[in-house]
Amino acid sequence: MEEVIRQVFEHNIKLIEKTDKAVYYFREEQYDKALAYVADSVEGINSLVRAILEEREYFSNVEEASVISMIEGMLLAKKSGDYVLLADLYELQLSNFISGIQEMIIEKEEFPYSVEIYERNLKQIEIIDLELCKKLREPEEPSKLLEKGYAVEYSSCGLMTLAALQSGDKFYFHTNSHVMQEAFLLARNWASHNAKIFHVYGLGLSYHIKELLNLAANADIYIYESDFNIIRLTCNFVDMKDILSNDRVHFIFDENLEKIKKAIEHASEEEYIAVHYPSYRNEKKDKTCLEPYIPWIHVLEDCE
Repeated sequence: MEEVIRQVFEHNIKLIEKTDKAVYYFREEQYDKALAYVADSVEGINSLVRAILEEREYFSNVEEASVISMIEGMLLAKKSGDYVLLADLYELQLSNFISGIQEMIIEKEEFPYSVEIYERNLKQIEIIDLELCKKLREPEEPSKLLEKGYAVEYSSCGLMTLAALQSGDKFYFHTNSHVMQEAFLLARNWASHNAKIFHVYGLGLSYHIKELLNLAANADIYIYESDFNIIRLTCNFVDMKDILSNDRVHFIFDENLEKIKKAIEHASEEEYIAVHYPSYRNEKKDKTCLEPYIPWIHVLEDCE
């Protein structure tokens, strides 16, 4: 993959995240926050348009006139102060346009496995849990995990999503669309409880943890994960250095759910128990201790 295309792909991941948050805050009429994300996205939009114009052979399926029309529409809406329309244009045109570019690149390119990401993650885990790090350093190809029923796939925003099998049925840990938007909405719900300590069951690919760190800026976050395969896959495919190196994060490999059970038993009113439902679904051991923190769990069971 050419470096310019790689840069477009990586920058677009961040651009989609900013676009989604701008739309969210516009819908809540928090225009100060929304416009901050709009301003922060301008350079990313300009860079993307420049790349499309300069790499015409690669982006031959993209119509220049439609891109110019989209940009002009957004500029006009912003100039006139029509933030309802600007939110619509960001959501229905810009966001879909960027996702289309990402899907085009994914279809055209090969993405080689990066051992550097794995090593960066292991250096941080070594500080947190030496025994876990030793276990993660035992050789096992990612392809072996895929044979166990796990699947790691690209979503339309360019980030990875994760799937597993349960009784022969495939289910996803994260959306196949705008991954960080989903993580933001979930973490925002948790953060609304204003806890000083969050006990989060389920690592997934860590996106919801990243968002919770931003939204609950003064809280400590304890992450519990019982599935070693999930930890290995996340270390292979997601750079967690910023999460694992954060002093407010406490990552715990909780193979038998003993530590999350103790946390639940001793939790004070200033602590909040958050359960990542796909991780709960993936749990193969006795998980009844988590059920009180999924109040709608019996509704799902009745639907099965």
